[in-house]
Amino acid sequence: MKETIGLISGLIVILSFIPYAIRTYQRKITPNLTSWTIWSFLGLAILLTYRSSGASSNVWPAVFGFTNPLIIATIAIWRGERKKPNSLEIVCAILGVTSILLW
Repeated sequence: MKETIGLISGLIVILSFIPYAIRTYQRKITPNLTSWTIWSFLGLAILLTYRSSGASSNVWPAVFGFTNPLIIATIAIWRGERKKPNSLEIVCAILGVTSILLW
């Protein structure tokens, strides 16, 4: 039962990302690259804690919680979203990376 719930949960997470990824690819949405990069690092940190705690059947939301923002950031870079980050985005990126490292 745990595995089924874990898979359903992972499926919901991946389904929620598909429309946003399509709109990003179509350039109908312009994601903030700094935010999506930070979310990728946070997703990786959460995924690593899932693995280290021994989680197996419910790991899928954490897997897609890492890969989904990473894919969005990759699509944004690939489609030409290379806007120079402003000072607030730089501060947020530094604080985000620092928080992850301290954690």
